[in-house]
Amino acid sequence: MMRGTVVVSVLSLLIAPAVPSFGAAPGYPEKPVTIVAPFAPGAADTVARLLAQHIGTALDQRFIVENRAGASGEIGAVYVKRAKPDGYTVLYGTASGMSVNPQIRKVDYDPRRDFTNIALIGVAPYVIGVNASLGIGSVAELIKYAKSNPGPLKLGNAGTGSLSDLAAVLFGQRAGLDVLSVPFKGTGPAATAMQGGETQALIASYVSFIAGMQAGRARVLAVAASERLEIAPDVPTAEEAGLRDFDVSQWWGLYGPAGVPRPVVEKLNAAMNEVLRGDEVKKRLSALAVRPVTGSPDDLTAYLEKEYRKWGDVIRAQKAAQKPQ
Repeated sequence: MMRGTVVVSVLSLLIAPAVPSFGAAPGYPEKPVTIVAPFAPGAADTVARLLAQHIGTALDQRFIVENRAGASGEIGAVYVKRAKPDGYTVLYGTASGMSVNPQIRKVDYDPRRDFTNIALIGVAPYVIGVNASLGIGSVAELIKYAKSNPGPLKLGNAGTGSLSDLAAVLFGQRAGLDVLSVPFKGTGPAATAMQGGETQALIASYVSFIAGMQAGRARVLAVAASERLEIAPDVPTAEEAGLRDFDVSQWWGLYGPAGVPRPVVEKLNAAMNEVLRGDEVKKRLSALAVRPVTGSPDDLTAYLEKEYRKWGDVIRAQKAAQKPQ
């Protein structure tokens, strides 16, 4: 009987469903955790606040979003870099802050050395959009338009050195076009300028085009990612539209200061993954054209390295093109 009982017990463990365990770091978190958003309150921290609410529920502790804006995200990043590496101060890092800004100007942090990678949160693929009055309905037609009209194709951007600025440069490289990336003070003004005809096109988040599309002033041609958007399933990917190797996304990750203990990292990572798999969070993110991404801390490390290299190549090519001959 005892032998049979042992066999049954072992079998029950083997076939039991996997249940997320947040017990890798006993006692953590014993006090509120601060998620530093390195920009002003508003639309930019919407995802951070959504996740803070749900991860707080998962770990039975308060997660507070604290905005520390300034210097294109550097102030918030440096604050976390210098924090105690105990898991109670973490950074809501962005694509620009972690893979672009450090390669454009001198900043007081190294994204690949000064932080502990915890979890990749999600990606929001950019889309290629145009002024609807141009009558352009595809990427191929946009390229034909640019080649048949004198002067460079004008693409707006959210500011010099922004992700949309580099996206315009990358588009010119991939499409073999002469482009002029025109800076504005944010994505909103850039979208308004495109809709008014000041520029012809814009590469930015899908939600940046919604108001313009509803008003009949903007049209989205393609998604700069390998998958179509759930919120816009009829819009083809760039590759489906004939533009290869054009992948541009805003993305977010969770980081701690260098040296956060591995058990704390694993507990935060497991909790974040569980939150991102939840139906309510997935629904809310989909409405923002954000695709949740689950994975290990090492997955975030690999993703950051890939993005850092990609934008580094674009930035170096841009600088080389600007040098006087």
